[in-house]
Amino acid sequence: MLLNDKPKTGQSANTFWVKTGEGDAAKWTIKNAGAGRGNFAARIAAQVPPPPAISTDRQEYISGEPIKVTFANGPKNPKDWVGLYRSDMIPGSVAAPDWAYVSGTRTAGEGLPGGTITFTSTLPSGDYFARFFKDDGYGQLAQHAFKIFPAPSVAPAKPEFEEGETLVVNFAHGPANAKDWIAVYKPETDPAKLPSLAWAYVGGRQIAGEALAKGTVSLPNKLAVGQYVIRYFENDTYKLLSEAAFKVKDSTAPVITLKGQAVVTVDAGTEYVDAGSTATDKVDGDLTSFIAVNNPVDTSKPGTYTITYNVIDNADNAAAEVNRMVQVVNAAPPSLTIERNANGTVTVTFDGNLQTASSVNGPWKGVEGAGRVTLSTDEAQQFFRATR
Repeated sequence: MLLNDKPKTGQSANTFWVKTGEGDAAKWTIKNAGAGRGNFAARIAAQVPPPPAISTDRQEYISGEPIKVTFANGPKNPKDWVGLYRSDMIPGSVAAPDWAYVSGTRTAGEGLPGGTITFTSTLPSGDYFARFFKDDGYGQLAQHAFKIFPAPSVAPAKPEFEEGETLVVNFAHGPANAKDWIAVYKPETDPAKLPSLAWAYVGGRQIAGEALAKGTVSLPNKLAVGQYVIRYFENDTYKLLSEAAFKVKDSTAPVITLKGQAVVTVDAGTEYVDAGSTATDKVDGDLTSFIAVNNPVDTSKPGTYTITYNVIDNADNAAAEVNRMVQVVNAAPPSLTIERNANGTVTVTFDGNLQTASSVNGPWKGVEGAGRVTLSTDEAQQFFRATR
């Protein structure tokens, strides 16, 4: 609107504006400004639309939490889109870690000027921007900064512990309350209904101490062999921050017990039936049926044989090997020949084992040697016998 503070009486300034150019190049020029009479003022009245905007429902998130992004005043293109970028990422140079069209999906839908998109992917910790882009391009309409922090974590120092071995537990990225606490449970246990098997505050004791977000606690291990979970709770409550599984392993070997004698003698040509053995394990119970037996006994061939017994439990603990010695001997009496020598000694040829005694009724004692031995003059006065 053009105003003249001193128009000529009875006349109106025949003044108008001429537009040249379009868009950003548009230009308005005044024409015939009333022959220069009076002072002129140009007033332009217009309603300026609000600029595009974007925001998140929170400024800080824990990794893995959903991120709600609200956008507004967009140009209503179906392919306007929102992307989540780390602060060090340049859009167009790298792909967005997560993104969606204004419809809320990765398929273009209705062109919306505003709305809310919920991103559920797990993003690493760091500084981020939610960026609002125009029509499938990288013409940025708006941006908003937010942060992602690491999720609280808890983990055993190793996946398996021996029975009675101290449980060492590491935790990190916690809320740093003095009464944040760590406890051990069976996997199926509801912490709010049943007590823990072992626990401590993050300071390492059952009395609240230092408020730590990161550290290590050691818990006594009176646990039986089996599967367990470590749970990390917030500030003396049962609000679970993190959990991890571990195992108390079976490290006790089974025990094999022989049935019958450890040394057995049988006649050649007869049938040998082994008495067998039993096996028991602290965790697995009766393992007798799993014993591996190596029985090489051949009664057609006289000799000494060793039968071995072995077993392994379900935790791969091997029992100490147990043996039985089986002597297969000829059923016929052993031969015995005595030759008296000119020098007073005797030479004895025999089968099996040679024994001597001062009386025919014994006691008998063995003589070292096999098959043929020569004995001194003193020994020549003894009684001799061969045994198998």
